[in-house]
Amino acid sequence: MVNHTHEVIYNLNGATMIMLDAQTGMRGFLVSGREDFLKRYVNAETDSDAFIEKLEELVQDNETQQKNIHQLKPLKTQFFDYLAIRIEEKRKGQTVESNELEVGRRYMDNIRTIFKRMEAEEQNLLKERITS
Repeated sequence: MVNHTHEVIYNLNGATMIMLDAQTGMRGFLVSGREDFLKRYVNAETDSDAFIEKLEELVQDNETQQKNIHQLKPLKTQFFDYLAIRIEEKRKGQTVESNELEVGRRYMDNIRTIFKRMEAEEQNLLKERITS
């Protein structure tokens, strides 16, 4: 069960890092206009999907975690849609307003909250299993 908890946390961290890298790349692109900032963005949605699918598989026997995944998936989609829109606006020469960056930060904050909740759930389950 220890390995299971570590595998869940590994996948949570992997998804988080990919999404943060995508957001960072988008911001770098918005500031500089340089496409090379988007390297980490290009496959980020597919890569984060792989981590989230693995998470879904790992927690399939836990109703609480399934609810967390159910809440996470639409947020992740909205987040990547947001990134794509900002990138397209920049490519079209439109100015991205600073309040739009705040929207992206809120998406990521909400996603982090779910990831933290999922990790806390796994840590609590691990404690229960160890003490039983």
